[in-house]
Amino acid sequence: MSRNIFKRSMISPFLSRMKLRLSENWEVIDGLDGDFYILNNENGDWKEISPREAEALRRLDGKRSVKEAIRMLCKNSLEEGGSKDLFKEILHFFKDCSNKGVLRKPPS
Repeated sequence: MSRNIFKRSMISPFLSRMKLRLSENWEVIDGLDGDFYILNNENGDWKEISPREAEALRRLDGKRSVKEAIRMLCKNSLEEGGSKDLFKEILHFFKDCSNKGVLRKPPS
């Protein structure tokens, strides 16, 4: 049975200089209804995410740092009149994803 694994939880310290990417079992899905999800293909765990969170995850390619990926997203958002709190919001989301095993360091 699949379950939504992303309940609010305590978050361990996180370094924004880290280079991360999606773990092998996870993928970002564009839903037919315009919603976005991250799905674990191995065990069925999932989470509905915002379009900004989906875009942010897609920017993590293992070559860019978390900070670089978020800054790119924030720059685009501010140019479109978006929130200045987006950096903190996406960093929190990445921390949560990292703690849940959705993100990992690329192989050395």
